Parts: sequence; structure tokens; C-alpha cells
Amino acid sequence: MFRFKKISSAANGILLRKSRAPKRSPLAIVFSSVNSNGFSYFKLFEKFPDIHVLYLRDPADLWYTAGINKKVKNWAQLVSEIAAIQKKLQPTATMTFGSSMGGYAALKLAASLPCDLCVATSPQTILDTRLPHTPANSVRPEDADLKDYIEKNPMHFSVLYFGAADFVDIYNVKRINWINTKIVPVADQDHLVAAYLTRIGAYDRIIKAFSKGEHLDSVAIDGFINRDDDCLEGKSVAIINRMVETCYLGGDDAIEVMAKELDTLEGNWADAQHLVSKVLLRNNDPTGATHYAREAARRAPLSITIADTYASTLVAAGRRDEAIEAYRRCLVIRPKHYSALCSLSELLLARGQRTEAVKLLKTAIEIRPRLPRARTILNSLKTSPSVPER
Repeated sequence: MFRFKKISSAANGILLRKSRAPKRSPLAIVFSSVNSNGFSYFKLFEKFPDIHVLYLRDPADLWYTAGINKKVKNWAQLVSEIAAIQKKLQPTATMTFGSSMGGYAALKLAASLPCDLCVATSPQTILDTRLPHTPANSVRPEDADLKDYIEKNPMHFSVLYFGAADFVDIYNVKRINWINTKIVPVADQDHLVAAYLTRIGAYDRIIKAFSKGEHLDSVAIDGFINRDDDCLEGKSVAIINRMVETCYLGGDDAIEVMAKELDTLEGNWADAQHLVSKVLLRNNDPTGATHYAREAARRAPLSITIADTYASTLVAAGRRDEAIEAYRRCLVIRPKHYSALCSLSELLLARGQRTEAVKLLKTAIEIRPRLPRARTILNSLKTSPSVPER
């Protein structure tokens, strides 16, 4: 039987599951991602009963900068809370773990407390709200940038996974001078690469080695992963950084020229086409945006981010039938993609396909009950006249 210690309820953001082993055990500190209903990676870590697992969740989705509940109200208090648990358990080793928002917190904690291993996937290293995958509201300046924090407090050892098809992830990674870190750019994957790593068992191999106190070799870390190191080359990174800044941070460089420049270098560069499409759409050129978005989707057929952008550009261009098929493609790539479920339901409702639309909306609400979009669309149907099914 597993032993759970309810430090507080799941809704309040913290749960400790103790090891079933009779002796001292390793401790994994697992930070949940944004919009999580329960604790992220719960099923993954419950496969390893001989380690302690401390699950954490930020109900406010402020990257743990405002703590996790009414008692733990900021990052400093959260660190103190975790330190007290760590001291009481006296683990043989400690690991921090998380992706995206959870990856940010895993890195930050590994630089704050004694920690033997940090596994961070697609982490933000700067919380600039103009960038994607950042808090809805600004955080305090001292919490916004991990650069000095990490470089002045080197971690014992960390593994950093990110999707090589996502320029913002590359931007977040390359702005830090990493020490004692194994950087793994995963080919043809975007910001949601954690789902892929879970599916192929990459995390299982690392957690298994950690639970047994074994050294993490290259086979455990990336032996079964298709890497794309082209995105780490100096000239590539310089162009990628300029493209990200132009697209999101108000740069004024000619982004199409930069995309063409990248195409002269070794690599796939699907996200270059993707960022050009976003800028052109912002500049009221849906035709040009659709051209680049289609090319991005061709180059990175497994990227849900790029697939979703392609579908949305088709909507903007008035090509709704094609957009419906594009959103269906999104749901093939990621069946539980909230945005695609909502967008497809809206298009289907406009065509009178109410039954399928309602089913999609209910699925969206089930997987992301805290987000309002699907519920708002569904509630609007109660006051709108019924349209005959097509």
C-alpha cells in the first residue's frame, strides 16, 4: 500500500506520497504544469513506489511565484516548506522535475536547495508576458528572469529537454550559460514535447535510474531520442533570437528575409515559416500567412502548435472548410488539444453540426475545467435557436 500524507488537499497544491521502502529513499519533487486539474505526472511517478514523491501545483498559474495556497504565499515560503519536508525525510538523493511552468520551478528550486538532479522540459527562463507560454499577468521583476539566478547558483546536474521545432523554447534555452547541464533538443517536436517523452518512456528510464541510485548515462538520457543539434549552432541561434524578438517582442527586422537566411543553413526550420505566418497575419495578410503556415505544417507534421496556427490562418483567410479539416488534423496529433477542440466546435456550429460540436466542447471542459472558453460556447447554445443538423 502506498502511503499518502495529505499536507493539504490537491486543490491547495501539495501532496506527499511516501516511499514504501523500509529504508531511506530518494525524493522526487514534481511541479505541475499550467492549467493542471490535479497533479501533473502523477501516473508516471506512481509507477515508482520506492521513492518519496512531493507533488506540487500552482492553482493561480503564476509559475509558483505567488506560492501554492493561502499558507504558502510566495516563492520564498514555498522553498522553506519544501526544505522542511526534505529535512524531515532525509532522502538519499533529491530530484526536481517539471515541464513548461513546472520546468521553470524545477530549475529554480534546484538552484535553491540541495538537489542531485533536475529534469526540466521546455522551461521558460524569462517570464515576459509578450512571449507564449508565460503567465497571464506580470510577475515581480525578481521572479521574471532565471538567468542570473541559475548562472550564480550552479546546479549539481540537470537534464534539459526541449522541442527543437519551437524557436521560443530555443530562445529560452540559449539565453542561459548552463553549467553541469545535459541539453537535449528533440527533433520535430515543439513546446509540448513532454507528451512525446512520456510516450516513448524517456522519463521512465531517468526515474528508474534515479530510484536505484544509478549514474545517468547518455543511454538513459537521450539514447532513444532523435536529436536536432542544428538549432544550437551559433549562426542559427542568432537568427532564431532575432526572429523571436521580431515576432513577439517588437523587433522591426524583415522576418521573411531571416527565414530565407535560415533556409541556407543546415536544418528544418519549420518554426521560421510559422513565425513569419504569425507576423503576416498580424499585418493583415492572411493569404501570405496561410502560405507560410502551410509550409511550416509540411516541415513539422507532428507539431500541434504549428498545426493549430495553420488552421487559424485558414479561418482568417475565410477558408473554413479547409480549416475544419486542419483542426481535425490537430486532434489527430493531440486528441486533447483544448484550443483545437474549441475552434473546431465553433466552425461546426456555424455549419449546423451541433451534435458533434457539443461533444467536442464537453471533451474540452472535461480536460480543462478551469478554462472558460469551451464552457462559454456551450452556455451560449442554451440561448441560441436550434439549427437543423447538416
